[in-house]
Order: sequence, then C-alpha cells, then structure tokens
Amino acid sequence: MNSHAPAYLQLLGQLNLDAMYLQQMFDFYHRRYLQSELAKQFVAASPRINAELRLCPLIGFCDRTLGKELPERRTFDGGAIRGSLQRQGLLMTSGHERFRGCVVFPELDAQQNIVAAVGFRIAVRLRHWDKPVVRWHKPEPGFYQQQGLKTVKGLIYVQT
Repeated sequence: MNSHAPAYLQLLGQLNLDAMYLQQMFDFYHRRYLQSELAKQFVAASPRINAELRLCPLIGFCDRTLGKELPERRTFDGGAIRGSLQRQGLLMTSGHERFRGCVVFPELDAQQNIVAAVGFRIAVRLRHWDKPVVRWHKPEPGFYQQQGLKTVKGLIYVQT
C-alpha cells in the first residue's frame, strides 16, 4: 500500500475480514458454551476428551444458533460474513455449520490466531452421516486462488 495514503486507508489495508469473522464465530461459540450446562457436563464427563483439551480457555459449543444471529445472506453484511465462513469451510452452502451439535476446541498459533479446531458431537445417537469427531484446518493463504486457476485450466483444456 502507498505510504503516502491517509492513515485510515493504511489501517484498512491491514484488516483481514476473514480472520475477524473467524474470531467472532469462535467467540460466539465460547459464549454459547458458557451458557450451556449440557455442554459443560459433556466436557467434564466424556472419555473422548483428554485433560489437555479440557484446559482450553476458548472451549465453544455450536448449538445451531449462529445462523439466526448472522445477518440474512441476501444483505451486504450477511453475504460477506457467510461467504467468508463458507470459504473457510466453517459454514456449508446450505447454511449448516460444520460443528453443529459439537463442543469445539480451537487451536491457536503463536500469534493467538485460530488455525484449526476439533469438535466432539454431544448427541447420544448420531445419524449415519454424522461423524462423532469433526476436524477443521484453516485454509492456507492463496488456496482459493490456486483452486480457481486449476478450474480455469481444466475448462481451457476441455474447450480446446
């Protein structure tokens, strides 16, 4: 960015909206966990969760309420937020959350950014398509550009 640009433009250039939406989502999950006795009891009693995970300060709970809190997808803000979460693999195109019904444990890097997470479903009975443990890794920078270029190359080869 131009070093002669106004300070507010320099600041805007440093913002990473995807990282901001990601952090807000996990903060929302954490607040939901703090309000849920069911999720707290599951973490305390589940043999699948090791002692190290139980000490995680940002434990969250995805109780399927995030979609109701986000702006509608047809609005400018809603489209931006939902699109960002979809690109990151946390929200499906159907609107369902990847961690629905899970207690979620985010993994942080050295700069305290969320880079991965693991979720444990708290349901007693799982549908055959649901996994009891859900894992997510934040996409690498440039991942979507690379995927787009692969798609374009494929289209070019098909048309020639």
